Amino acid sequence: KKKKKNSKRGSISFEVRGASHSARLSTNSMVRYQDETGESIMDAFASMDSGRPDMKRLRALLWVCIEGDHSQEDVGDIMDEMGFPEVGRVLGLVAKAAFPQAEEPSEASTSGNAKAGKKAR
Repeated sequence: KKKKKNSKRGSISFEVRGASHSARLSTNSMVRYQDETGESIMDAFASMDSGRPDMKRLRALLWVCIEGDHSQEDVGDIMDEMGFPEVGRVLGLVAKAAFPQAEEPSEASTSGNAKAGKKAR
């Protein structure tokens, strides 16, 4: 049987102890995260970038991103198997796939309506 390609936009595949998983940050997962935690997904990633990650936040982020029917406790067990450096790597890839423009400014984001010779503010 052929391995099925993951065709969902922004989906990241990873393996944990021989089991394949997929994770992606969709609009629904962002809303689910905010409903669950009261924090926006952007605030969560900003907190992580500023060196203030915590286990509850990391687990909630991976829980809303990982595809399939998993409890938060299941995701915590998956995280234990992955190791925290791998959790961070996967969440970083998921964020880059969801927000590629944040990494690479496009021509549209670097040009604006400012008068010639003046920098846009």
